Amino acid sequence: MIIAVAAIKGGVGKTTMAMALAETLSRARPDSPTLLLDLDPQGSATGFAERTEGLLTRVRPIVGRSAGQLSRLIRDASAGEDVVVIDTPPGHIDIADAAIGESDLVLIPTEPYLDPLTQALATVEMAEGVAPTAILLNMVNTSANDSAAARQVLTGADARVLDVEIPNWVAIARIDGSRWTTDERILTVFSALAENVLAEVS
Repeated sequence: MIIAVAAIKGGVGKTTMAMALAETLSRARPDSPTLLLDLDPQGSATGFAERTEGLLTRVRPIVGRSAGQLSRLIRDASAGEDVVVIDTPPGHIDIADAAIGESDLVLIPTEPYLDPLTQALATVEMAEGVAPTAILLNMVNTSANDSAAARQVLTGADARVLDVEIPNWVAIARIDGSRWTTDERILTVFSALAENVLAEVS
């Protein structure tokens, strides 16, 4: 099972969500920890793992390679793995294409505002006919009506949207560069995310 976390737009939480998904799945299945492939030339997920204490996630960078090699490298790295999560960079369409082409599901994080939503729908179009997609509303202000309006826009465009939403809690943003969270509220949200994603794949 290969899950690519992809979005054309940067700053929507791809790496945080990729790490959260891989970490949560690994903790749920310690005998078969999830492999996370870091396809970002800047090594975002690799740096996240180095900075954040308490991570169990196995992170393997595949950077500095031509886009033409990526599909084969993804297949080689994924051989024998139960679950693989791929973190992709923003703005590198060729890299995202390679990841999408090898994936069973493309998870697209987005903030619930017009410009990010438009970019999320563009990512859905990239994957059309190649891999199924699911949009994840991230950094949601739970005291506002943003997510309801965003869902209306996305479902109106026939996009699949996960039931789970990730709130814009400061504690989530602080995970990168500190310790893996022990906050039960956050762990519950991440567990719900993992369950929702697995349900989409199955």
